[in-house]
Amino acid sequence: MTAELPRGWEIAHLGDLCAPRVGKVIPAEDDSRPYLSLDNIASEVGRIDGWECASDYRSQSVEL
Repeated sequence: MTAELPRGWEIAHLGDLCAPRVGKVIPAEDDSRPYLSLDNIASEVGRIDGWECASDYRSQSVEL
């Protein structure tokens, strides 16, 4: 990374900041939590362009 970081920020490995989850959930019909699918992440830049409502998905998903 060559860009200058904002004051107070530091470079770190993602694994040092959080741990991956392995559990899966099936969202309930009234689940209003935001759901981020790969369709919502812009290719090659990784920008999040939006999200869906968890209740719109009936398949197993990783809970973050």
